[in-house]
Amino acid sequence: MRVEIEASWKQLNTLIALTEGNPELEIIKNQLMTAKQLAGDSQAGEIPEEGDNAIIKRME
Repeated sequence: MRVEIEASWKQLNTLIALTEGNPELEIIKNQLMTAKQLAGDSQAGEIPEEGDNAIIKRME
């Protein structure tokens, strides 16, 4: 089953804490932690190189 949720960082951290220590929810906890890590993907602070499209992210 696939479920999509919209949550704040605080809510996501609470969900992760609620799944802690429950072996049946270990896979869900791992997925939440991965989603949290991937959600931080941002181009903030990056300087585009000459010729880069300002909208398309560079693959490095």
